[in-house]
Amino acid sequence: MAGPMKDGEPSPSFGEYPPDFFDFIVIDECHRGGANDESTWRAILEYFSSAVQLGLTATPKRKDNVDTYAYFGDPVYTYSLKDGINDGFLTPFKVKQISTTLDKYVYTPDDTVVEGEVESGRLYEEQDFNRSIEIREREQKRVEILMSQINQNEKTLVFCANQAHALVVRDLINQAKTSKDANYCQRVTADDGSLGDQHLRDFQDNEKTIPTILTTSQKLSTIPCVCQKRKKAKIKLADGKERTIQHMTATTFWHPDGTPISARQFMEMLFGRVPEFFQSEEELRLLWSAPDTRAKLLEGLAEKGFGPDQLAEMQKIIDAEKSDLFDVLAHVAYALPPLSREERASKAKVEIPTHFNSKQQAFLDFVLSHYVNVGVEELDQTKLTPLLRLKYHNSINDAVADLGADIGQAFAGFQKFLYQGVA
Repeated sequence: MAGPMKDGEPSPSFGEYPPDFFDFIVIDECHRGGANDESTWRAILEYFSSAVQLGLTATPKRKDNVDTYAYFGDPVYTYSLKDGINDGFLTPFKVKQISTTLDKYVYTPDDTVVEGEVESGRLYEEQDFNRSIEIREREQKRVEILMSQINQNEKTLVFCANQAHALVVRDLINQAKTSKDANYCQRVTADDGSLGDQHLRDFQDNEKTIPTILTTSQKLSTIPCVCQKRKKAKIKLADGKERTIQHMTATTFWHPDGTPISARQFMEMLFGRVPEFFQSEEELRLLWSAPDTRAKLLEGLAEKGFGPDQLAEMQKIIDAEKSDLFDVLAHVAYALPPLSREERASKAKVEIPTHFNSKQQAFLDFVLSHYVNVGVEELDQTKLTPLLRLKYHNSINDAVADLGADIGQAFAGFQKFLYQGVA
């Protein structure tokens, strides 16, 4: 309803509508327009003040939208995040914070100003990137980190600083993707019009897998455009600088009420309490170190609702997909930091030469390579014969002749070296 300009500002235009024309008005995203005394929306609401006005928002009361709550009053109905989780629509969430060594930047003459103007000596910080300054190498690194952290087959929304940034990130994701589909990642913003709407509909369709990732910004922003006096600076880093960008990731877990919680509490909210089949870290290590007791433990967990699918999901939640399922249980129960399977295999390889002959060592190294690539299931006693057949070209007789009849004991016995605690 923005109409002609008055005193340099847009003036509300109500056409031929009389003030009492509407009986009921719904204002979606009511926090966006602002209900403060000077806003255009406020004039519209006051003009149609005889109607019942219902404001809808998913944004809790805070300093920058307090006028909205002052106008509409206290909410007549609220639906909390906790209610959404309990009703099955939402879930508790984790936050993954990624910091890089280029989250702050000061221009130096060895870098190249490709476009715009850079302020010499200025410290550019997070809020400046992709607004007043763009460093393509930084965005490329951040996209590489993102793509390494997510399951690239799962649908993902990437929120960007603005529409131009969403376009840059879309192109970088399509360059980094493992998918061969050219439409794997698409941008959906106000500038994308009907084509963007189609991409959004396809993304929302559970029967479709493409597009898999959407980049977006504030698609339906009600803020008037504010043109920058200074053109955004685009910087190309000097040779070698891009390779030195480092990053650090920290994951935190959050309760529906917005308070931080432990990984154990987070798991319990999703899956329930893990059954207490072990009373200490040492007992867990002991049970897990032998194929027979490990199998019984896994069987007991499955009977209580913690089967392979649930354990795999827990593994994913704590970013331990390259770790052993032991690490999942140890982290949840005793807050132990997960080790990768590769790290565990390296530690075991130090011990193996002092306990086994050279041919047994070669076979156990073969077993460890399967363990690193696949997981702890490769250490199950039922996998011994298939591994022997694979290593010895389907000849068990050759395997026994080479390794000895006690290879079964060696296969079970070496596993304790994978799960030794720190001395």
